[in-house]
Parts: sequence; structure tokens; C-alpha cells
Amino acid sequence: MRKILCVLLIFVLSSCGSAVEEETTVSTAETTIEILTETTTETTTVPPLKLNPKDPEFYVLLIDNNGDVNKAFQKAPRAYINIYAWGEDYMPEAYAQVILREGDGFYVRMYCKEDNPLAVNTNFNDPIYEDSCLEFFVSYMPEISNQSFINTEMNANGAFLCYYVTKPGDYTSITNKIKAENIPIVVPLDTVVGWWGVELYVKLEVIEDVYGTPFAGDYIRCNFYKCGDRTAVLHYGAWSEVKNATPNFHMPDYFADVPILR
Repeated sequence: MRKILCVLLIFVLSSCGSAVEEETTVSTAETTIEILTETTTETTTVPPLKLNPKDPEFYVLLIDNNGDVNKAFQKAPRAYINIYAWGEDYMPEAYAQVILREGDGFYVRMYCKEDNPLAVNTNFNDPIYEDSCLEFFVSYMPEISNQSFINTEMNANGAFLCYYVTKPGDYTSITNKIKAENIPIVVPLDTVVGWWGVELYVKLEVIEDVYGTPFAGDYIRCNFYKCGDRTAVLHYGAWSEVKNATPNFHMPDYFADVPILR
């Protein structure tokens, strides 16, 4: 009888031990899964962003030929220029908007928050980049243009330079590529106190002169910049991130595709 009781006791104790061990194993496994899930989430949801995270869906707003440009700018999306890869001593707020009016041309407005922007230069193709400067670099026909682009650099006076760049380091004045009547137009904009802005107008004929074919694309490749080589504090801001050891905006590999949408 005692032997039977001992056997039963051993069996019961063995069963209890197995149950505790199994429960501990399940609990440990669940904890491990939770930790792995958290780790995986952290590493997959924080990728490096090429564009400013505020405006990942920026686009050129397309309007009809008889559309009101001023009204269109009230709803056009903004490209924020606040990736300052080289130095962070001075990072003024800036942004750009682009509209394409059918049968007419591109309208680009750029704004910057600065009280007294340096604006010494006043003539076409002066070294505008030495002033407080807003810049638009663009390939209007990226499917055929390879590394070529048009860069327009503008100061608060409305003075600007404009080059056609066949490849980085090889550029010519836009006047050598287009008819005289098609030269782009830049005008300063009235803004609130503490801000300045400019508007660039580029006829569709400019694109046809440069590329030898009428514009018919549904996207452009471009970047927007803010800089000032002779300002009190050197600064170099971009919309689409430029990864280079030294300041250099003439790098079309870092332009971004921008769709043209209504």
C-alpha cells in the first residue's frame, strides 16, 4: 500500500513540474516574439528620407490655359527647402511652388524668411549666388536630357542668372540656346514683413528651343535651393537631399522626379 501511494505521489509531482515548465516556456516564447517584433519595427519604419518629410507628395499643379495663376498658387503644394547638409549655423525657412499653365508655360514662386537679404547684383547673369539666393535647377524633359538641366538663380531684386548645363561643369548662358523673345522672366514678389520672394516665368517655347521638341511630358526632374556665398553666414539648403562632402548643387543625380497633376 505504501509503495502504491509513493508511486502515485511521484506521478503527481512529476505532472505538476511538467505543467510549470511548459507554462514558463510559452511565456518566454511570447516575450521573445514581442521583443523581436519591436526591433523589426524600429529598423523598418525609419528609412533615410531623400525628400523633406513635410512634402513627400509634392507636384507641379497643372491648370487650364485660361486658369488664374494667382488663385492657383493659393492651393499649389509647397516644396520646403530645409535640408542644410553643410553647416547648421544659419537655416532660413524657404519653400517653392510650381504651376504649369497649358499652352503657356511654367510659373515658379519661391519664398524665404529673411529680414535683410543681401541683394547687391542687379544685372542678368551677374554672380547672383553671392547674394542671398533662391535657386531652381530643372530638367524639363528628363526622358531625353540625360544629365543636362537649366539652372535659374534669383535674388530679392529680381536679378537672376540662367544657364543651360549639358553636364556638371559644362554650361552656357540660356541666351545661347533660345530665341531672344523667349528669355525667362523673374520679378520680385510683395510679401509679408520678414519674407522675400520671386516669381520665375518660363515659356514653353524655351523648352522647345533647348530640347528641339515641344514639351509634352507628365513630369519634370528638379531641385530647389537656398544659399549665399557672400552673405554674413554661408548657408546651403536644399529640398531634395544632396549627398556630397562639400557644397555642390550641380548634381542632377540628386534631383527628384516631380509629377505634373491637376
